[in-house]
Amino acid sequence: MEVRPCIRTLIKLEAFLLYVVLWICLMTVHFQSIFIPKHYLDQKHQMEIKTLESTDQRNSTNHDNERTKNSSYTGLSNTEFMGWFINQPKFIPLSGQHRKHPHLVSYDVQKEVCHRGSVHLLIYIHSAPENVDKRNDIRNTWGGVHNFKSLYVERVFLIGETTDKHLTEAVERERKDNDDIIRCHFIDTVRNLSLKALALLDFVNNRCQQAKYILKVDDDIFVNIYSLIEKFIPQIMKKPKSVVCQGKYKHKLVSDRNSKWYIPPEMLLDSDKGILPTFCSGYLVLFSSDLVPLLLNASYTSPLVPVDDVYLFGFLLKAVGTSVNFVDGSESFTLNQEQGMSEYQDKKRPLEHCVVTAPDKGMHEILWGNTLDKITPFGKEIMNQKLLPFEY
Repeated sequence: MEVRPCIRTLIKLEAFLLYVVLWICLMTVHFQSIFIPKHYLDQKHQMEIKTLESTDQRNSTNHDNERTKNSSYTGLSNTEFMGWFINQPKFIPLSGQHRKHPHLVSYDVQKEVCHRGSVHLLIYIHSAPENVDKRNDIRNTWGGVHNFKSLYVERVFLIGETTDKHLTEAVERERKDNDDIIRCHFIDTVRNLSLKALALLDFVNNRCQQAKYILKVDDDIFVNIYSLIEKFIPQIMKKPKSVVCQGKYKHKLVSDRNSKWYIPPEMLLDSDKGILPTFCSGYLVLFSSDLVPLLLNASYTSPLVPVDDVYLFGFLLKAVGTSVNFVDGSESFTLNQEQGMSEYQDKKRPLEHCVVTAPDKGMHEILWGNTLDKITPFGKEIMNQKLLPFEY
């Protein structure tokens, strides 16, 4: 009977001690949250921030040192380069197109190509339905839309129709796979190239008004896209109605009716005396987009000349007026295939031409590889190295 009160006493003592321990723990937490000076926590936080900043600074310094070590380029930065496209002349679309165009033929665009804001460069390529190899070569080389760090590039191929059912189906599959083909509803022939030019003007005016510059190219032409931009955009930026091409001057009408360059003489005025207006050789033309509405407007009243070079950049450009800023790029363009290949493949020879002919399969890839091997310091600064050479 005397043992039980002792047990009860011990239990009460243990309970009391447990209560004291719990109270001490609670008071410790309370003391830490209330009575530790706030400036101590602030100092600790500041120390953590300084540690992170110090680490970031070391990483940044290491990155800059590595860049300096690997490159001596001190010229225009990619950010400064993008400034070339900010002050480009404003695009004012041609409105009130309720009037029926006398020559424009309908076309289909599978998607809204220009859908991500300002298009710094729109590349459009004249291509025949059967030239799928050339189109793929262009997609995988200089015509890739991800070749630049920051430049937003779009690419479209203009293709007419064909009577070959199997070829039509192949082009349609290609169109669905790549989303970069504008199908024009007329037979794809050399004499219908001017209809492609009209389709492009209408497309830009109504569905790609945010384009800054437009590059028109034939599918058998290779373009050193970095050198082209480096050399010519500074010459035309901030200048309205600009055109860069190989100029053709005082050419006589071709009298042979079987020639693909034949133009009916009645399309010229008597005062022209059989001499064509100055025009661009159409294998490559770089021009500012503000010309598009003006050229389209002129096309409503100008005769449809069946030679697209003379039509778009001759007759229509003449109708725009004398205020066009024309830059002749003849010294930088060559259609001499042997000269172009020799220049690009000779490792010791500097690149003089940014535009060369590439009519054979695989030539685009060869020239593209040579371009990357001989790229300028400025080209290295603006190129998207993560996606080069052939990953898109």
